[in-house]
Parts: sequence; C-alpha cells; structure tokens
Amino acid sequence: MDRRPRFLLFTVLGCFLVAWMARAAVLGPGDKGREVLILQEKLARLGFFRAAPTGYFGRLTQTAVKDLQRAYGLKVDGIAGPATMAAIEELLSRQNAQLLSRGGRTVSLLSWELANKMWPRGTTARVYAIETGLSFLVKRLYGTEHADVEPLTKQDTYIMKQIYGGRWSWDRRAILVELEGRYIAASMNGMPHGGQSIYDNDFPGQFCIHFLGSRLHKNRKVDAVHQSMVLRAARTGLRGFALPAEQEEETPITPEGAEEEMEERTEIE
Repeated sequence: MDRRPRFLLFTVLGCFLVAWMARAAVLGPGDKGREVLILQEKLARLGFFRAAPTGYFGRLTQTAVKDLQRAYGLKVDGIAGPATMAAIEELLSRQNAQLLSRGGRTVSLLSWELANKMWPRGTTARVYAIETGLSFLVKRLYGTEHADVEPLTKQDTYIMKQIYGGRWSWDRRAILVELEGRYIAASMNGMPHGGQSIYDNDFPGQFCIHFLGSRLHKNRKVDAVHQSMVLRAARTGLRGFALPAEQEEETPITPEGAEEEMEERTEIE
C-alpha cells in the first residue's frame, strides 16, 4: 500500500497547525481584546507602556513593543510574537524575584483588623489579580467587616471587568492589594451592588474585598470561598503575575456563599 498520500496529508495538516498556532501567539497593530490588554499591563509593569491600557493594539503599544525589543536585542518589528512574548515573561519573572527579595515588598498575609487600619476610608489602593496580572485602582468607600470599594475611573472599571471575562460576577478571585508599599493577600468579587460615591466610573455601586478573617456584613459569617482565595493569593504571591489564567483551577462558589452575598447586596451601611 502506498503511504505517500497519507504522509503528504499529515505533513500539510502539520504545517497548517504550526502556522495557525504561531499566528494565534502573535499580537500586532489593529488587534484588540483581553490578550492585548494583558500585554499592555505587562509592558507597563516593565516600564515600556506609559498610557492607560485600552485593549487596543495601536501606535503606543507598537512603540512600547519596539522599545522592549530594541532594549533586549530582539528583532525590532513592533509585533508581539513568540520571541517577544517569551522575553516579556522572562523579564517579569526576574522582576518578581527581585520584588520578593526586597524587604517590605513581599506578600503579607494580614488579618482584617490590621488591613482595616492600614486602609482608611476615602483612600486609594492598587489591586492586582493573581490569575491575569491585570491591575487597577480602587477607592475604599466604607465597610466594617470587610472593605467596600469602588473602581477609581472608567478605565479601572474596564480593566476589572476584563478580569471577569467581560461580565460582572459574584465569583471570588485571588488578589493582592498594595498598601503602604506592601502586597496584602486578599479576595474580591466582581458584582456591583450597594452604595457608591463615584458616579462617573461606569460602575453602579461598590464591590467587596476580603482579607484574612474578614466577614460578611449581613450576618457576620466568615465566607469560606473568600478565605480560600486569600490563602491562594498568599501562596501564589507575585509569581502569579506571569502565569496564564488556565494554570489554576477556579474554586467554585458554594450555594450557601452565594445566598449570603445576595443578602449582602441589599444591605445599606
């Protein structure tokens, strides 16, 4: 039996698959979406992207990519291909190792009582999502059992929504909150509810950030899923910034936890 036709077919399919995978790993001018937003955030952390991330690969993003390529001896074409992406991940890994080695820049597992004192009402902090590495600014509104916060601007709201795949959700996510130069392990949900003080940020309400030992406002119960996310943030730490989302399996929310959050949604402080 002549095996040449079958061999040629597999060869053609293999070449097509390789080409498709290579194209899927490339970001360039005109591209838009979550992957571009993540790229912009990573370039910003490395000091090359100096604008608000938008999720659109335009002139500023192309310039940032070229600057990085030029600085690290890569082909300067303004395209974020496999070699450039690998360089970015390597640089982030080095940056994270440096941060972890500095005093006062490590990840802290602090109780709610301490975090509450460190974060006065009306002040801002930066939130880092462990799974995606995306970050945004929030303002603390109020909260006695945990922190009720608001995205600071429309851009911060947009980035937060991308962390949840473009939709609002009660799902808990592991995060780090930067307070006084320290990264504090925490957990957030992604659902607008309750009151607000900022009315031009495209976020109709506030959302919750929990720390170690914090509780729900309505019944003062500890939320087990939030606490598991706090521990995940402490365990993963800064290393999580360079990891793709699919490397960690999301802990499902329990029906009991969902009911308690739905009760909390209607609460007025």
